[in-house]
Parts: sequence; C-alpha cells; structure tokens
Amino acid sequence: MFKGIFNFNTQSQYGVDLIRIISGLIIITFGMEIVDAEKLNGYTEWATDVGIPFPYFMVYIGKLAEIVGGVCLILGLFTRLACIPLMMTMFVITFILLDGNPKTGSFYLLLIFAIYFFIGSGKFSIDHLLLKRRSKLSA
Repeated sequence: MFKGIFNFNTQSQYGVDLIRIISGLIIITFGMEIVDAEKLNGYTEWATDVGIPFPYFMVYIGKLAEIVGGVCLILGLFTRLACIPLMMTMFVITFILLDGNPKTGSFYLLLIFAIYFFIGSGKFSIDHLLLKRRSKLSA
C-alpha cells in the first residue's frame, strides 16, 4: 500500500530537479542586488558592523557567488562545486550577520544547498549528461 510513497522513482526525480531549479532562481534574485548600489552599501555597512574584514569585497564576492552558483544550479552544471560557495555565503549570513537564527530564509537555503552538495544535481542536468557521456566513452 505505501510502497510507492517510499520509493525514489522518476516522479520523485522531477521534484528534486524542480527544487534545484527554483533554488537557483531564488538565489540569483538575491545575487542581482549587486547592481543596486544602495543595497550593496547597506550590506557593506552591515558587514562592517559585525567586523567582517574587507566588507565591500566580501559582500561583492558573496553576490557573485549567488549569481554564478544560481546559474549552475539552474543548469545542473558543477552542482556540487557550486554549492560550496553558496553554503559558505548562507553560513556567513545566517550565523554571523543574523546571529544564528534558524528561522531565516538564508538558513533554509543553506540546508537546500547542503542537500544538493550531497546528492548532486539529479537526472535532468548537464552534470548527468556529462557523466553518462563519460561512462560511455570509458566503456
């Protein structure tokens, strides 16, 4: 009766890929704040207040990580590698800038990126296509 609920099948894979793509879109919207000088200055002041060294540079790097990482998530390209700077950025936001509050969007994004770091991009991704091609070439 419950056999279908607990199996990881093709329909489940659609959900994993859909969440990866949506997460990529969400993080890109945060990264695009890089073009808003007022927001960037606000983040820089915030980073300065908590004592982050080179605050402007660090905020800028974090925003670039969000854009590049988001694109990689959407495409499913180098997903595990892309999740590393995204997790670091969300960790800093959650545990340094927001004093470790787990009720924030940055904490939830940190968890999502950690999941994709461990499980990979999924079946409908460039990573999967490259892995399939590589396995065919080595066979």
